Amino acid sequence: MDRRQRGSQLMESLQDLIVATSSYDDSVFVKTLLGDLINNVAFAVLLVMVIVVAILGLRSALLVAIAIPGSYMLGFIALNMMGLSANIVVLFSLILASGMLVDGAVVVSEYADRRLSEGASMVEAYGEAAKRMAWPIIASTSTTLIVFAPMLFFPGFVGQFMKYLPITLLVTLSGSLLMALFFVPTLGANFRRFFSVVFFVFALGAAVFFLVSGINGQLLANVPALADSPMKPVIGILAGIVLAPTAFVIIFYGVRNVFFMLIGNPRQTRTAEEASDPNQATGLAGLYVAVLRQLLKAPIMVAVLGLLILVFSFVFYASRNIPTEFFPATEPDSANLYIKARGNLSIDEKDALVRDVEDVIYDLAIANQEFSAVSVRSQSGGATNSAIPESEDTIGSVQLTFVDYFNRTRPVAEVLQEIRDRTDHFAGVQVEILAVEGGPPSGKAVQLRLRSENPALLLGELARIRTIMEDNPDLVDIEDGLPLPGTKISLDLKEADAQRLGVTAFQISQYIQMTNDGYIVDSIRLDGSNDETDIVFRFPPEFRSIDQLSRIRINTQGGTVPIGNLVDFEIDERTSLITRIDQRRAYTMSANVATAAPGELQKANSTVIEELTAAIEAADIDRDVVWEFVGDNQEQQEAFSFLGFAFAVAMVGMFSVLITQFNSFYRALLILTAVAMSIPGVMFGLILTSSGFGVFTFIGVVSLAGVVVNNNIVLVDTFATLERENRPRSKEEYQRLVLLTGAQRLRPVLITTVTTILGLLPLALGIGVDFQNFVITGVDLSPLTTLPLVGDFFVTLNASEGVVSQVAASAQWWTGMSQAIAFGLAFSTVVSLFFTPCMLMIQGRMEVRKIAGGEGRRRKLERLAAKTRAQGAVGGVVTS
Repeated sequence: MDRRQRGSQLMESLQDLIVATSSYDDSVFVKTLLGDLINNVAFAVLLVMVIVVAILGLRSALLVAIAIPGSYMLGFIALNMMGLSANIVVLFSLILASGMLVDGAVVVSEYADRRLSEGASMVEAYGEAAKRMAWPIIASTSTTLIVFAPMLFFPGFVGQFMKYLPITLLVTLSGSLLMALFFVPTLGANFRRFFSVVFFVFALGAAVFFLVSGINGQLLANVPALADSPMKPVIGILAGIVLAPTAFVIIFYGVRNVFFMLIGNPRQTRTAEEASDPNQATGLAGLYVAVLRQLLKAPIMVAVLGLLILVFSFVFYASRNIPTEFFPATEPDSANLYIKARGNLSIDEKDALVRDVEDVIYDLAIANQEFSAVSVRSQSGGATNSAIPESEDTIGSVQLTFVDYFNRTRPVAEVLQEIRDRTDHFAGVQVEILAVEGGPPSGKAVQLRLRSENPALLLGELARIRTIMEDNPDLVDIEDGLPLPGTKISLDLKEADAQRLGVTAFQISQYIQMTNDGYIVDSIRLDGSNDETDIVFRFPPEFRSIDQLSRIRINTQGGTVPIGNLVDFEIDERTSLITRIDQRRAYTMSANVATAAPGELQKANSTVIEELTAAIEAADIDRDVVWEFVGDNQEQQEAFSFLGFAFAVAMVGMFSVLITQFNSFYRALLILTAVAMSIPGVMFGLILTSSGFGVFTFIGVVSLAGVVVNNNIVLVDTFATLERENRPRSKEEYQRLVLLTGAQRLRPVLITTVTTILGLLPLALGIGVDFQNFVITGVDLSPLTTLPLVGDFFVTLNASEGVVSQVAASAQWWTGMSQAIAFGLAFSTVVSLFFTPCMLMIQGRMEVRKIAGGEGRRRKLERLAAKTRAQGAVGGVVTS
């Protein structure tokens, strides 16, 4: 039983005593988010399988399809052994992995399919594919794992949140390696036998089902004609006996044979000689070879062009002033309002002020139906939400829970801005609004910390900076971090006068207590109560003031005298809180970024911070006051620093693996150029989608490094194998091998790229079919007219209603990272398919020159040796 069920039972048990309702149910949000991601996982797998079936055919697609659930299963077993549960990060990791899991299986199946077309048997083709592609697959998987491994040590809140990403990818990609090198080749070599066993199991299960249903009477239970027949049990048994073998024969012999007929038997379509001739390539491969042949005539120009593209992308990106962000801005499901007021207010006065704000909320709730729950609380001071610093002037709070995402009529930002506008006119009350967004709690968008060893100087500069912030129209809910203003009354006892009159400090303190909270003289226990009740003495209200305090008379040996004759009063400013950081007095100022007006572009937090930084620098703040931005900005800088370090470590690790694999510095560096060529794709993607560069985007760039090198590894490894087998000695021979490498590897490169991109497409575009609700029952055709999509679009095929654009929370969370990988991989693949062969051609030309130079030196030495022998022979004749 979960907490929701226990809460429901508790409310039912108390319904006769109180009216209890649920003000906020976090399980609804969790189930919705998990449901969105589960749908995206299913949609991603579906898209991947569609493209694999379209390119490789049904036979190879079935083998590749086994890699995804097999890798998921191995991954979940490993996660369970580590004690980890499925959460939103784990599910997104599965989406990210869905396209990469099939890479190894695609490469093996495609190579085996090519060998089958050359006339090899199933056993020979898949055995050779596993052996031939083992090292490229191991190298490519290792580079991917090396990239994600440093993220295990991600520090801070972000690290605690994102640690599940590398863990999930490490275990699932390791599982995909086993699937590609062992399970897929084994099943491929025994394809007909394996699926014969599968159909046999299904046929046997169907036969057992009909037989058992007939014996227990369930088979004919819904037949009206036999409802009252005494022969119904006998007829049911006979029907089961007849239908059981019939179902077995139909499934095992009928459906199985149709399946194998559709799959088709592998047949030879070309000879080995034709397969080794790039001029025989047709279709897309033929077009690719034709274009590549022209580029190979000037490979140095292609290399220079690639470098220019890289430089241009950086310059163009810098000119666009793309903002940076910490976590992606998502549509919140709830928000907290903090009502603040200063002064010595009673709890009733505070409650009255809170009710004024509450009335505004309920007016909106009744008018627009935008809240599913509103919870209001008046308090004596101090915020209770850990996402913001405690504030002594907080007199109450309101928690808003918005209606279901797809039922909202406008963005939450507009709702909160309307609340802000309606409460601005309340005198003496400030309403601060904090939307509860995803990610680690960090407080307001802008947080500025000031430190100094000189408290007076610090207060002066703080006031100047507050003025700067108040003059900035993009900042609202400004707080300076100063404690509440107040007065402090110090009482110094006149010891000589007190001793002369026989009055002690304790006696005076009793009188002073009676002017405030009261003096406790005793306690009693009332009938029917288990708790003690204090007996408190207090003066009447008219005597409980600072003015009356010094006039209160106290009994002494010489009669009653005013307390003012025995005590000196000193009134001073009160300091209720002192904060020091690094041995310096410190204050933390904070503010939220204002919501843009309708039709205007919302300013990014980073842009507002840059403008505020420029304004503070122009104000020439005293050097003895140290100021720095903290909160989201500090966490973002720390995350970027770590990701930069992780990226460098990943590059070194990948370079080490590639050096071990190819034993060539040139080719290892050539493979890593794919990483550089993916950066322009990420930049152009951010510009096209008008997205900010955030932590998730940076994680996508680091993750991309381990993905884009896979295509280059396949290309370079194939070329190295052909080079060893053919030993080229001329430019023409090198060009033929480069063209053959491109022709042979074009299809697996495109398949692995497209599958990876399609796996991320639901989140990159923010779309996904809701498989859980997409149910067709009876003659209800509503799913055919309205497709409930979880993501950017809720597509309606009814032309009169059009298309309503909506963005689900799951899509908002991971869009930046998905777009970075998708755009970067697409751009890098297109460039690498031409850039990498040209760089291999440059190396081939250098090898030809080296061979020509070696042969020239050899011929020169031979001529010199012949000349020496000739001279020796002549000298010998003369001497004789």
